[in-house]
Amino acid sequence: MQTMLDLGLSQAAIGRTTGMKPRTVKTAKAAASLTGDAAEQAHAQDMTLDQLAVLADYQDDEAAVALLVGAAQRGPGTFEHAFARLRQERET
Repeated sequence: MQTMLDLGLSQAAIGRTTGMKPRTVKTAKAAASLTGDAAEQAHAQDMTLDQLAVLADYQDDEAAVALLVGAAQRGPGTFEHAFARLRQERET
């Protein structure tokens, strides 16, 4: 995904080329933006594409990354709960 983006392909072009749905391309693009410590922690886990995209959104917040990675280890329901809590905190 990142290679195609680096080559200047649009999300629509990537979707046409790969057969991915627009939402999947958008999620993969977000997940591909993971860098540094967040990327290393994510690599050590078996996280879904959606979880990686969420993690990318919080990658500058060390505590949030730790919470999300830990929640991913415990299971999807735990991850969703942790994400909902972080989202709520961000909104207030």
